[in-house]
Amino acid sequence: MAILSLARRNKSLLWASFGTFLLGTIVAIFSLYHFSDTQNTSYVNEMFTPGNDHLTTIMLIQRNGLVLLYLLFGSIFLGSITVLNLFTNGLIFGAATASAFQYYSITKAMALIIPHALFELPAMWIAGAAGFKIPCELIRYITNKKEYFLNRNEITDFLLLAGTSFALVVVAAFIEANVTQKIAEILFA
Repeated sequence: MAILSLARRNKSLLWASFGTFLLGTIVAIFSLYHFSDTQNTSYVNEMFTPGNDHLTTIMLIQRNGLVLLYLLFGSIFLGSITVLNLFTNGLIFGAATASAFQYYSITKAMALIIPHALFELPAMWIAGAAGFKIPCELIRYITNKKEYFLNRNEITDFLLLAGTSFALVVVAAFIEANVTQKIAEILFA
């Protein structure tokens, strides 16, 4: 219930975050023909190789946690770093997904992407919304739409968005390192 009210209060920020990521994804998919097949398939092979020992839960938490930190602390630079990071990660996701669909059957590609993406992508979008929170409140303050810069509820929303995104990244990392690898072993056996 609290998560739904948090999402309602920050709906426009969540949509802005999702839209920025989606734009990057669309650009990557439509411009994929500029990349050589070896560049695309080498990344896909690295991510979905059965028994890939370097994809540990801790390593994925560190890598994706760093992405979330960039998204969150992008608010210090009025959201510009957040926009750049969301767009860039959309590009990466779009290129990796399009490559997976070119390299594998649709069923295999979806089986390898969906389990952890269900948690990892919302984590990025939520962190992006948090990264937009402070700049939006600053703009509202500067334009005299509110009398104060940040109140307790707005700070709480920022922290809840950040915490939710980190929790989702932990779940996604566990699934990617353990479940996705098991799926890859089954699919490529």
